[in-house]
Amino acid sequence: MKRLGVCLVMLASVAWAQYPYSNPAKVIGSSHDFTVGSPANVKSTTGTDACTFCHTPHQANPGVPLWNHKLSQGVTYQVYQSSTVTSTMMQPTANDSSRLCLSCHDGTVALGDTVNNGLIPFQNASAEGAMPATSSANFGANLADHHPVVFVPNTAINNQVQLPPKGDAVQLDGQGKLQCTSCHDPHNEGLDRTEKRFLVKSNANSGICTTCHVLKGGTSPNLWSWNGIQGLASSHQQATNIYSPQTNGGVAWLGSHTGYTNINTNGCEACHRPHTAHNAERLLKGETDQVCFQCHDGNAITNLSNLKQEFSKMYIHPSLGPQAGHDPAEAPNNITSRHVACDDCHNAHAARPDSTQVTPPQLSRVLFGVSGITGTGAPHDPRHGSGDAQYEYEICFKCHGPSPNQPQQPGYTTYGPLPSRVLRTTDLSQAFGSPVSAHPVIRAGLGLSIPSLLPAVVDGNGMSTGRLLAATSQISCSDCHNNDSGRNLGTSFSGPEGPHGSNVPHILERSYLIETPTGAPGTTPNVPYVTSNYALCFKCHSESNLKGNTSWRGHNSHMTLASCATCHDAHGVPNGTIGSNASLINFDRNIVGPGSNGQLQYTRSGTFNGTCSLTCHSKDHKASTY
Repeated sequence: MKRLGVCLVMLASVAWAQYPYSNPAKVIGSSHDFTVGSPANVKSTTGTDACTFCHTPHQANPGVPLWNHKLSQGVTYQVYQSSTVTSTMMQPTANDSSRLCLSCHDGTVALGDTVNNGLIPFQNASAEGAMPATSSANFGANLADHHPVVFVPNTAINNQVQLPPKGDAVQLDGQGKLQCTSCHDPHNEGLDRTEKRFLVKSNANSGICTTCHVLKGGTSPNLWSWNGIQGLASSHQQATNIYSPQTNGGVAWLGSHTGYTNINTNGCEACHRPHTAHNAERLLKGETDQVCFQCHDGNAITNLSNLKQEFSKMYIHPSLGPQAGHDPAEAPNNITSRHVACDDCHNAHAARPDSTQVTPPQLSRVLFGVSGITGTGAPHDPRHGSGDAQYEYEICFKCHGPSPNQPQQPGYTTYGPLPSRVLRTTDLSQAFGSPVSAHPVIRAGLGLSIPSLLPAVVDGNGMSTGRLLAATSQISCSDCHNNDSGRNLGTSFSGPEGPHGSNVPHILERSYLIETPTGAPGTTPNVPYVTSNYALCFKCHSESNLKGNTSWRGHNSHMTLASCATCHDAHGVPNGTIGSNASLINFDRNIVGPGSNGQLQYTRSGTFNGTCSLTCHSKDHKASTY
């Protein structure tokens, strides 16, 4: 015992400045106590001096901090790499305290192999006396799935990272590098009494993580930050829902690994693992959808909405599993492989639900902190300095705007029937930016009269939502593309909101019949009129007005023969003209063929009248006037 006391005093006086550990006596009884009488499972068979396994007063190598354990030789470590990291990752050297830690934790040197005391035999170690290969503390030479060490943090990345404040328990070394010892105190296992992982302070609510990772961004009114220091705090930072080892959706590597039992107390580690992360590059516990579905699968533990079941519907955003080509660092105006992952639309560090109805073009808070493409094709990209998406459609335009790799072509696909328009585009920013006719997503109406417009949006029960409509109103993409059984439909519906999945083609909120061709264009039989087939239209437009021919004297007769989609392009008419494409007129060439005069067109002759030259449902229109 006298020898142990001398060792502790010597360490305190010699190495304290560079290695600011707490009282080294705390090592006794911890997992780093390798004495023969230790309660640890892996320990020596003869050693009685707890300091000897790491430190010596004589012939130390390196001299600071009087190191006694043999260093690993000839090991080249696979260091952490990520498309989002902006610091240079380095190989640990003898000058890095992390190299000292790895002399045990890479599993290549016997735990009792010392510089000055020879080889001390160990029990429950590997056959070579090293850290057992089955131990979670044996990292091997692969550090790519661990939080990086041996690097100088780069704080010039859009207010996301800061250096530890002076006096904080988390500290960089004398060279400004982050080391294992920045987060771990090898002498004191219990500073975080829940985790007991030799942390330098409590990591409840991610106290250690947020020392460096500040996670803030946005521009007014979309100001946000993880902990609410700047703007709105993230839902995940505040959520008190239970999150325990059982919150894993049946996937072994998911669920709480910390000992904390709530989402907010786990904080970052509800989604991330600082060591041996299954998804190495992002230090995530699994693939993005697996991580999200830990909680958002309707389980009774977290008691949150079941988003997972929405992806079992007929029509979905294909967000399940690894997304080929997905990279959080990708520029939204340079996406090389079309994909959609949860974090393409949601920022888990910024998202917060709205308690009030969002009026377009306002952005719902569940979509805060995400990149996007503006209506003019310019990027909003927080990682590259141009700010967050300001409106919902900007997030949609990352794939449904000027993306250069859109595979969906006119025809019929697993997303439902797709009209083949006279004027076509896969760039919906062009459609909504039409100079003559478009639904008012990126801008208010063009000043045209809309007699059929209801005074307010109606819910799935046909009751007013109180959201007023006028010629100057705007709508969101999710007014049409949304859950067909979600809260978005009204108070009698309980499912989650959002265009995750729907049993209506094209992930639509309500029915919108698109005709299926059964013959050559122009010969498809008439479509019997059923009100419910066009429930989506009647969310904002008056059925009685349209059937009463208030908007156009031929409306009722056409409604009883053809789908709305046969004549009208719901998004807008790209590059159309006021003479041919007013009122969203852009015929579906799968259903409508040229007239006997060889023409396929509508010619406007007045506010609510014009002529048609086409063949539809086996009827020839040769400059027919309406």
